[in-house]
Amino acid sequence: MKKSVLFLLPALFFAQLLFAQSVITHYTTHTTGDNILASNQIRDIATDAVGNAWVLSANGITIFNNGSIIQNIDATDYEYLNWMNYITVDLSQNTWIAANDKLVKYDGSKWTYYDTNNSAFTIGGIGLIESDQDGRIWGLNGDKLICYDPTN
Repeated sequence: MKKSVLFLLPALFFAQLLFAQSVITHYTTHTTGDNILASNQIRDIATDAVGNAWVLSANGITIFNNGSIIQNIDATDYEYLNWMNYITVDLSQNTWIAANDKLVKYDGSKWTYYDTNNSAFTIGGIGLIESDQDGRIWGLNGDKLICYDPTN
């Protein structure tokens, strides 16, 4: 019994070293203090097909590629980007934002928004949004599930 314990303890020690997960040490932290983010209140993050990370904050959108900032969009420059909550990118590389009472689409150069005046939304307030493999945008609108199909 004593020999078994003496053999088992070193075996367990080396097994822990062999199978232990490594600690992640290569990361970067960004805040408004380093003039990168528009706000420290991060609301959502989405990635697109080319590897850009779209970081949605209370006051704007910051786009990163390989850890470097490539664009900063100030929400105060666009009246329809008030109170942004969620972001997703569809298969056509359009960025969709749930901004309080509007669903906003950005195609890389042009902004289009949908609300109760120009869409089937029954109330203001667009909740969580996601895109699917067929290019449709799914979201929450009050107590309703909405599906926007840009091909129809």
